[in-house]
Amino acid sequence: MSFTRPLKVSQITNVGANQTATLGLPVGAMTYESVNMKLTDIDKSAVTEIHVKANSKPIQSYKSVADLEAIQKFYGYHVASDEIELTFKRKHFTSAAQARVFNMGVYDLNTAQIEFNIGAATGSPAIDAYAPRYSHTKNGQVHADANGLGSITKVRNFTYGATAAGDFEIENLPKEMFLQALHLKSDKIEKVRIEVNGQTIWELSKARMQDYLKRSGRNPQSGWYHVDWMTDNELGNQVSLQGLSDFRLILEMSGADTIVAYTEYLSGLGGI
Repeated sequence: MSFTRPLKVSQITNVGANQTATLGLPVGAMTYESVNMKLTDIDKSAVTEIHVKANSKPIQSYKSVADLEAIQKFYGYHVASDEIELTFKRKHFTSAAQARVFNMGVYDLNTAQIEFNIGAATGSPAIDAYAPRYSHTKNGQVHADANGLGSITKVRNFTYGATAAGDFEIENLPKEMFLQALHLKSDKIEKVRIEVNGQTIWELSKARMQDYLKRSGRNPQSGWYHVDWMTDNELGNQVSLQGLSDFRLILEMSGADTIVAYTEYLSGLGGI
């Protein structure tokens, strides 16, 4: 592969109050590690409904910057005060080659872009973006096909409403290839049990979950319950969901609450 080049992204439109901004990424024989956007006169809290799209299809979606950064902090990523980072590289992986597997190649895409809503803004709102990228090479020449999208971490979110304390079941999450992790936003979750075809594969209280994941270097966030099967920071321990007749979460709730479930799939452009 060629060296990584953090280059400016200049195609940004509709940057202003109450607008849906679009950042267009050049496509071709290249692969992106992340997209980094510096905000001027725009508070992070004003940026919502963030979507990374490949051929107009969302491959990462976040309801807010706060949610995005809670997940990044869980993995120990740096979070800047005035910058939003959308990362494709699994920077916490111990193998650089495996971490790059998830980068966003754009050789086989027609379009790649970031879309997000901007609420209130003051002064002269602006966004200055750059995107670290490289090209896979073979015998010193650009190996175009190797810069295809391939495997990615597909991040989607789903909202549920628990109306009372007690057990609340989620049984309709998409069974998309492999599941790497789940991030459940609610401070009312006391315990989670996960079953596949009637077999329990996860059962921990919130306190035990936090200790379990901290031992692997994770940083569980306040107000969240995290499920992570890839604590060895390498490929191979993700949960296969293909062909399952039943996959369900049983949440023990301390009270009524809205739950936002973020799924991290190891997948491709197909599927959801």
